[in-house]
Amino acid sequence: MLRFVHAIVSLYICCLCLGVYAHQSSATFVFQDLESARTTITALFPVPVRLAGKIYEECGGVSKDELEYLIDLDPGDEITSDTVYKALTYLAKKTVFHSVNLSRYDRGDGTVDLIWRFNRAWTFRRLKILGVRRERDSYRQYYLLEPGEPFDAIKHRHSVEILRDALKKEGYLQAQVTPTLIRDYQAKSLDVHLKLHRGNVFRIRPVRVAVQQGSLAREEHAELTAAVASVAYHNLRDKRYTQDVLDKCGSKINALLLKRGFLQSSISLKEEIDFDTESVGLVVEIDPHTKREFVFFGNHFFSDTQLLDELLQFGQSIWLIPLTLLKEEIMRSYHKKGFWNCKVEAYEDYGTFFFVITEGPRARITSIAVHGIQVCDSSQIIARFFTPRLHGVPYDATEIQASLDALAQWYKTEGLWDMQVVHHECLCIHEDEYEVLIHIDEGKRRYLRSVTIPDYPELESKTLFISNTDEPMPFDAFLIARQRRWLLQYLQEHGYLYSDVSYELLSDVADSCVLDVVWHVIKQVDKVTFGKTVISGASSYAFAKVMRELEYKQGDTWNKDALSRSLTNLRSLGVFESAHLYPYDIGDPEPSKPLLLRLVDDDPFEVRLRAGVLGVSKNFSYRDGATYVCGGSFVYKNPFGDGGRLQFDGDVTRFERRITGWYEVPWFMNRRIKTRLKGYSNKYEQPLFIGSKDTLYTVGQHGVLWNACVSRNTMTGALTAGTEWMRTNELNTQVAEAIDFEPDLIDIMVPYLFIEPSLVMDALDNTLNPKRGSFTVISLKAMFPVRDDVSYFVRMLLEQSFFRSIGPIVAGMRIRMGHIFNQVFSQIMPTERFYLGGAYSLRGYQPDFAPPLGTYCRDGQVEFAPQGGKSMLNINAELRFPVYGNIGGTVFQDAGVLVGDSLEHAHDEAVAATGIGIRYDTPIGPFRLDVGLRWRSKVEDLFKVAERDVARTTWFFTLGNAF
Repeated sequence: MLRFVHAIVSLYICCLCLGVYAHQSSATFVFQDLESARTTITALFPVPVRLAGKIYEECGGVSKDELEYLIDLDPGDEITSDTVYKALTYLAKKTVFHSVNLSRYDRGDGTVDLIWRFNRAWTFRRLKILGVRRERDSYRQYYLLEPGEPFDAIKHRHSVEILRDALKKEGYLQAQVTPTLIRDYQAKSLDVHLKLHRGNVFRIRPVRVAVQQGSLAREEHAELTAAVASVAYHNLRDKRYTQDVLDKCGSKINALLLKRGFLQSSISLKEEIDFDTESVGLVVEIDPHTKREFVFFGNHFFSDTQLLDELLQFGQSIWLIPLTLLKEEIMRSYHKKGFWNCKVEAYEDYGTFFFVITEGPRARITSIAVHGIQVCDSSQIIARFFTPRLHGVPYDATEIQASLDALAQWYKTEGLWDMQVVHHECLCIHEDEYEVLIHIDEGKRRYLRSVTIPDYPELESKTLFISNTDEPMPFDAFLIARQRRWLLQYLQEHGYLYSDVSYELLSDVADSCVLDVVWHVIKQVDKVTFGKTVISGASSYAFAKVMRELEYKQGDTWNKDALSRSLTNLRSLGVFESAHLYPYDIGDPEPSKPLLLRLVDDDPFEVRLRAGVLGVSKNFSYRDGATYVCGGSFVYKNPFGDGGRLQFDGDVTRFERRITGWYEVPWFMNRRIKTRLKGYSNKYEQPLFIGSKDTLYTVGQHGVLWNACVSRNTMTGALTAGTEWMRTNELNTQVAEAIDFEPDLIDIMVPYLFIEPSLVMDALDNTLNPKRGSFTVISLKAMFPVRDDVSYFVRMLLEQSFFRSIGPIVAGMRIRMGHIFNQVFSQIMPTERFYLGGAYSLRGYQPDFAPPLGTYCRDGQVEFAPQGGKSMLNINAELRFPVYGNIGGTVFQDAGVLVGDSLEHAHDEAVAATGIGIRYDTPIGPFRLDVGLRWRSKVEDLFKVAERDVARTTWFFTLGNAF
């Protein structure tokens, strides 16, 4: 078929050449050297002409829609050399073409036909690292090619060599990197697979140390060799042979030599690789050269190591520094700490330098005085900036300077820009007690009277721009910088990316210290608009479907939020391994800024396996329990080219079996409505108690549903409708009475039609660990049975959470209310009732085991069964506070009530729990350990009647906050 079309097009062109056209000409443009093609373009289009028609030949796998979008020339448009060059620049940004041949056919009436022939280049599409699991992302950084750019064989080979060297530096001396190129001839793209055969990591063994004796005495040489060998053995022996291990050991040996006075020593390593034993023998060779030892006497405040570190800051140039200067350096260190009577004597003896130190008493600050203060009471200044750091403590020059810097900063905020510390001194009051005397010059105080922005007068009313105040206020020196940042951000948000601002200070004629600020906006260019979006490289996702995910259109005013939302839309599709959207050459002040969209297709198939153990805490019968958790998923991404997702999930625990299959598409009827068609088959076994192997009853749910979801900013609305078959079995009449369930419905399959609208409003600052904001959930589920002997019901649930920060403490509260509109409680399936208890509702009770509880007799013993409720109220309050690092704590109060058919005795059924918890923050949410103490209630009487001694404390270890 393609050959037939090609023949027809060729015949058509031949006809043109035989006389239909008066003239024809063509040129080939190589995109790697497009700038030099301007002369050729001008020769091809010396004067403007009108476009009559166009033909695309050999498109290289790029859709015609995308070519039309990039070239942007329609019949009737005026064709000039500039419009052709602009079209070629967009084609070059696509990066998939090597060159293009453009043929011009003149009709003789001032119009032309254009025929485009594209020469597709091989492009690099995706990199896969095989043979390793956890380190894949870290190894990707060594590959020099970016997805979407033309494939460069030289860069490819160089990248493989770099990766091999990196593996060797990690200790994999026998590592092999096997590259494989997977070619897609239709798209003319390459996938690069790098299979790593790392082998075993080599270990360092044995380790030998060779220290040249030189001028060292035998005993000193032996001692130095032993010290170096101890460091080398401890840091190298049986360690992984990596560059990082060698560098760290070398640094420690060098520090040891420096402290022993060998300032010009050299260290070298000799390697002896044994591939049979997969080990590397190391010989550490050291030439200590000349020793220059430093010995300190009389020092108590500073240790020998601290004094030596001070001197070693000079490095190897310490050889050139006279002894008197080294002595002064030591005295300077002591003077900074208040040892003003310190004396240091120094002398040299056979290459050893001796420092005899007499420290003397350390000065102690007992009073502080500041002279020159006029803006406020000097006692307030002293109490705020000096007393907390200095009063009653030994003198420290660093603390003095920190206090003076803080004082200078405060003066600048009060309009005293020229404040200076004239000098400060310490006066002896009594023996080693001193008074710090500080003299300052405040200078003139400047006042701000008004702020005007002639170009944007509407901004003068903003809080940051205090304009036309009744009384001039002290001029904060840092206000100008804050206002400038705000103005630049405002201009950029409104499309002026390349504008700048400047300010002018105007002084009052009568008083030069009263200032007016005038801001001038320098507009280098007009508003920047969105240009074309070029999809760099090759993606199997349809061009039109990519463009519909963008939250902006060509010609719209530049908006960073629109870019962010567009990128979020693309990534949420789940069909791309990575997606990046950024302006092309942001430094070029163009009025219309083109954008590059780099998409890397993800693998279409994905298999996930999961397994683990779910632990539960103590239950009503003092038994511990745990259940296995295993499951898997099969994912098929973009099976029909519409961004859809086909997924099958299966999960099994001791109590549950869930099997689901669903297909989801991001758009429905050209609207951004996420739509899902889902089928499921679930089975839930209610245990007699948490941790037991026996079953109270079993519920089966099988159904098909359709779900539509729309998200806008912080709001998400959804509508679900479908049909479901439910069956409750494996329970006898006695148990059914205990849970208040209609015995006639036991082991009966009841089909329902249901519809459920819901609304979620998420205004939290952080989903995993919120500190402020609110979260709202509203849902209404109506279920209509097909059978006449079962009544319908409507299940309503309202949830509202609030969070507020009080310093480092976060206060949170959640209120949940639910009600089932149904005349007969006993006909409500157990899985549709409301329950309380567990880590996410009432933390003084086991999951679902908050009262009301039914009782029945089993093997001569009274057992409890959760009945659930028709109406529910649950309140949770927490105070969350940091403890240390990522560890935090919480104090919580939970309360709730479940009610059946009658609300008359609701107050008697209310229960509550108080407790404390520990949190450990992780990137996927906090690990949480909560211990709840159950308040006394009517359930305690129930336990006594059943002669059951039930602990009132319950603990939970889970991931994620309670709300």
